[in-house]
Amino acid sequence: RNSFNVHGRLIAPGLVDLHSDALEKCIEIRPGVYFDAEFALQNLDRRIVSCGITTFCHALSFADNELGLRSSERAESMVRLIRHYSQSRKSAVRHMVHARYEIGAKHGSEVIQRLLDERLIDAVSFMDHTPGQGQFKTLESFINYYAGTYKLTRKEILCMVDHKKKTREPGWDKAMDLASRIRKEHLPFLSHDDDSLEKVALLKEIGVTASEFPVCMEAAQAAKKFNMKVFMGAPNLIRGCSSNNHLKASDALEAGMCDALV
Repeated sequence: RNSFNVHGRLIAPGLVDLHSDALEKCIEIRPGVYFDAEFALQNLDRRIVSCGITTFCHALSFADNELGLRSSERAESMVRLIRHYSQSRKSAVRHMVHARYEIGAKHGSEVIQRLLDERLIDAVSFMDHTPGQGQFKTLESFINYYAGTYKLTRKEILCMVDHKKKTREPGWDKAMDLASRIRKEHLPFLSHDDDSLEKVALLKEIGVTASEFPVCMEAAQAAKKFNMKVFMGAPNLIRGCSSNNHLKASDALEAGMCDALV
């Protein structure tokens, strides 16, 4: 038998990242500045493995052209690219697909269902970025975030808000059909930015099994009450705060409300 001197280093299993939208940032390095998608994926692949991550779930947003790459059509093309690359000899880690359905996306549900037919998706989550709930409790918080992060004008942001409000109710109707399909496929089913016991109860009823980034302790406690997993953001823990001043990962951990960091 061979023995190896690792000089005090740790030997540990490879890490699994269940939710990362890093590929978006690698392709659109600055607003409106795009790299070739395969080139970006190859570079991200090397960064991932250097961090000790061996399974990486690309969280791709199926939305309505809200920001840069966040459209159902672009997300579908990235799903196919990721699958092709993961099956090639170029890949250093296992690449998987976490499809994020933005409530109200015009074609998002249909595109995800088509990809499910082809067995190209490994997990699905629901997200609702309509201001007044979830991540953005107020309209001003929504405006400040998109103006600061994506350099949009107030007029552009208000148009986005108007679209979200108009499509939200029919979007939830489509979400119910999609939820039924996800349950049938027995896929991991998540939601994120949950903000109340009532919201978590509804999600539990339609088959969601994990709450990502609950924005308050009440939502985290509700998820645990319903035997759902709670995932907090690792950057939240490292930085000591959430990017929107919501629930701290450290507080969730201390209260025994966090199952994993993503």
